[in-house]
Amino acid sequence: MDRIEIIIIAVIVVTVIFRLRHTFRRSTMNRSRESDIQRKLEQLRKKRDEQ
Repeated sequence: MDRIEIIIIAVIVVTVIFRLRHTFRRSTMNRSRESDIQRKLEQLRKKRDEQ
């Protein structure tokens, strides 16, 4: 293989790895945010029931 081909393949592999990492991190953040929202809703329901 030519040197340029190896560099191009390496760049593509690195790009794919960063894309997958970004996607995984984003989905994890959404789950965390979702659990926070659920907890806050539960607290609001408790307050409403007490009144």
